[in-house]
Amino acid sequence: MVRTSRGDGRRVICALAAKGPEVVREVGRLLDAGVLLAHIDPRFADLMEQYLHGALREVQLAAGAVSVCVEHHPPLADPWLSKMLRRMQEKNVHDAVRRMGMWVFQFVAIAPRLAGRLAQVSFDALQDVSQPIAMRVFAMTVLTRLCQDQPDLSREVRTVIEAMLPYGTGAFVARARQEMRRLVGAKDLDRLAQAIARNEGLDNCVPRRTL
Repeated sequence: MVRTSRGDGRRVICALAAKGPEVVREVGRLLDAGVLLAHIDPRFADLMEQYLHGALREVQLAAGAVSVCVEHHPPLADPWLSKMLRRMQEKNVHDAVRRMGMWVFQFVAIAPRLAGRLAQVSFDALQDVSQPIAMRVFAMTVLTRLCQDQPDLSREVRTVIEAMLPYGTGAFVARARQEMRRLVGAKDLDRLAQAIARNEGLDNCVPRRTL
């Protein structure tokens, strides 16, 4: 197991939001080794404040750091999910805040009290063809996860995904296949396959955006 001192752990976390990909990769490696978690909790609050309320460059840097921390230890985000969702709903918030927030909700446990608002934000993102494809596919996965606890939501999610296929890139269609397998039975999968086949032959007039 990789070892690091308490000072080293703090140094890495303090640098996390300022030094870009190299530090992010190093923190991921150390988290995998189980040696940094004790030092992340007290520093994670500072990181989240930068992500939620920092200037543009601070938000972008903090978002990458938050993604690494949450990917390796999703419960770190639990105390922040309500604030994150509230921030995602604000007008004029930077795309990096919404995109990273949606990414986080793919992995964390979603409290019932947040489910309704999160579903609305996710539906809005999925249906907005002006949004980056990354944001829309993250929203698709979040909605599929919500359906696990709210089966009645499945039909609406399926309908929206199928309706959006003509406006999707290859990445969107690939994620649609993945998520629809979790939502539908064999007969519906056949129907989806036909819809995807039709979509792949379309010359869409709506501009496509890539990841």
